[in-house]
Amino acid sequence: MKRKTAMLFSLLSVLCWAVSPTLIRLVKDWFSVGFQNFFRYSLSLVILWIFTAVSLRKSSLRSRFVLMKKHVPSLILTAVFNFTHQYFLIAGVFLLFPGITAILEESTLLFSFLLSYLFIPSERYFLRDRILRTGIIITLTGLAFTLIPEVLSSGSSAAAGGNSVRGVIYILISSASWALFTFMIKTRVPPVESYFATSFLFTIVVPLFVITMLFEGGGRIILPEAPMSAWAVLAVSSLVGIGLAYSFYYTSIKMVGIMFSSTIGLLIPVIASIVSFFLFDERLSLIQIAGSLVLLSGCLIIVRREAGLSQENRNSVIEG
Repeated sequence: MKRKTAMLFSLLSVLCWAVSPTLIRLVKDWFSVGFQNFFRYSLSLVILWIFTAVSLRKSSLRSRFVLMKKHVPSLILTAVFNFTHQYFLIAGVFLLFPGITAILEESTLLFSFLLSYLFIPSERYFLRDRILRTGIIITLTGLAFTLIPEVLSSGSSAAAGGNSVRGVIYILISSASWALFTFMIKTRVPPVESYFATSFLFTIVVPLFVITMLFEGGGRIILPEAPMSAWAVLAVSSLVGIGLAYSFYYTSIKMVGIMFSSTIGLLIPVIASIVSFFLFDERLSLIQIAGSLVLLSGCLIIVRREAGLSQENRNSVIEG
């Protein structure tokens, strides 16, 4: 039951994050990178704290704050990784289409597996398995086939006039930051409710986005003038892409670990590419389509093998 619940949370986070780049790009002409981040996180933060206050008694809130205060350095570092991930993700979406952005974000898989192998002994058995290693190699090969056309300015975003090289760099930085953020949640954040931990972390992150807005405005904050429809899209992207997605994902990785959540997240490029095709007429090159198919094949191997290894590991523990 625990695994099924974790899978549900992972799939819900996938759906949220798959549509998030599309919403971000829809309003990029109205709102800057810094303002989008600030608005989306601030709105989600208010709702999360209201939900947290209603869900927990006053005494429970106090005890959790005491627990979090003991881990402030780790929480600040976690929030910084969250900040760099989100800032460079949106900066990348401004330059690349949502579909190719979602595909390139799967470079997180490499960083996640590396961190797991180096610092989480209980998950090292995954990378010792020959079939799983083969799946990882296939997945990364497919990722390379989708990345190279963008770098060579022959990919979908380059054809639309985007700055592909800079966009690719931004997404890779974002992916590395997300792997570090996930690792910190798994290993350093205290075991509290996901909505409380998310609220606490976002409280640290929001002031960092205020600083980015000051840089964008040359030392002052400039409020954008946008139609109500643009504000509505920005609000929806906040609730879906941040408030809901982070809560679902946080719960998932606490229940089953980094690797399972990361592999389920590989479904995001499929959904994002379909949505982007209909909204932005994003068309991947033939090489990128082939790369995506290879990537998905590797993902299938990883997901099936990971599930099998998890069951074998649990059985060996029981038998032992």
